[in-house]
Amino acid sequence: MAILLFVFVLGLLVFVHELGHFWTARRLGVHVEEFGFGFPPRIVGRRRNGVVYSINWIPFGGFVRLKGEQAHEPSDDPRSFQNAPRHRRALIIAAGVLMNGALAMVLLIVTYLGGMKTFATETLPGAQLRDPEVVITSILAESPAGNAGLTEGAFIRSVNGESVSDAEVVRERIEQALGQPLTFVVERDAVLQDVVITPTSIEGSDVGKIGAGIETVARATYPVHWAILNAFRTTGELAWLVLVAFGTLVKDIVVHQSISADVAGPVGIAVLTGQVAQFGLLAIFQFMAILSISLMVINLMPFPGLDGGRLFFLWLEAIRKKGISQKTEAIIHNVGFVLLILLLVAVSIKDVRQFGVGERIADAVRSIFR
Repeated sequence: MAILLFVFVLGLLVFVHELGHFWTARRLGVHVEEFGFGFPPRIVGRRRNGVVYSINWIPFGGFVRLKGEQAHEPSDDPRSFQNAPRHRRALIIAAGVLMNGALAMVLLIVTYLGGMKTFATETLPGAQLRDPEVVITSILAESPAGNAGLTEGAFIRSVNGESVSDAEVVRERIEQALGQPLTFVVERDAVLQDVVITPTSIEGSDVGKIGAGIETVARATYPVHWAILNAFRTTGELAWLVLVAFGTLVKDIVVHQSISADVAGPVGIAVLTGQVAQFGLLAIFQFMAILSISLMVINLMPFPGLDGGRLFFLWLEAIRKKGISQKTEAIIHNVGFVLLILLLVAVSIKDVRQFGVGERIADAVRSIFR
């Protein structure tokens, strides 16, 4: 299920990116030869208004093929990408990342409207806190809570039969019950469990403690105008974080010849997608927004093979008053693309080791032949 969700999420993000190129090219008079969902080999294709719309076997996104886009396709056709004015070519190239930014904005607006889990103690301008719950945030080793089997992330639903939704109330019940057993109803992974814990004294204190950190969390919802403002702010903050992370990645590779454990490729993203899915649809939307912003920022980098690299060559063309040879530019982009693939492979190998994916695959294969 996690793999199917990952394929859907990644496919949607790339498809939206390519949809930006497609729509802008059509609007600006550049002929689109093919708009494909997924990558070849092709399953089926239909021509309509001069454009081949295809469905392909590899479901990771899509692609747009423009007339005259490749160096080996010289053309005098005014609808050719090569013959379009520079500003139109720039808009077509930039449209993909702009669509990723727009998608992230929409997803974030939906999550802010629908409600995002937050600690009730935080000050959130414009937010309305709904559905408060008491969550366990930490457990001390060898404590009454730890010995009773409580775990971080579990929710406390009641204490001695009294329903609770405020962490302060739970703390009071614990402090007042020094040496007296308390029955907690705890929920974890949609399973309710009765847990009996006797609060003890710590360092001679006359109040009860169980060795667990507890907080009140609630669903913070926002009116439309606040949701839009927060989406803009969050998009900017996440874009900056992605930019900093990418800079750190480059520095680690160049200086330390290593890749940080915080960097994830397709394998890591697939694992994270499965983990995020456990928290519901809004959590998936948030995760998709982060991925969409990451795709936007990285694609804007002035590196050969990326949209940012192509925009950089257009900028050079504007400065020099003439373009670089299309064949030369194509070679540079191809080299950059190969380097990006090598980086992707290196990150994927790191992911396999970090998340133990290789062991899971090996166990699955062994189970088949038992």
